[in-house]
Amino acid sequence: MGDDTVIEIVRSELEKYQTEKKSYIMEGFPMTMAQGLYLQRTNVIPTAFLVINLSDEKIMACCIDKLTKLERFRNVPGPEL
Repeated sequence: MGDDTVIEIVRSELEKYQTEKKSYIMEGFPMTMAQGLYLQRTNVIPTAFLVINLSDEKIMACCIDKLTKLERFRNVPGPEL
């Protein structure tokens, strides 16, 4: 998925949270320079950071789990157009 698509999805979600004055956690965003620059341009500045220390084995298990879920999502048939 390209930066433009990811940024549009995040922009839409952030707008909802900001309108409702809700807090949020962004996991895995920004992942690229373009995504980081988008946050900077729109003055989305973190108020806190959460650092989690995990063993290499746990990190690998989490990555494999995410990739497995993503692959399952990609194989779900979409609506007929």
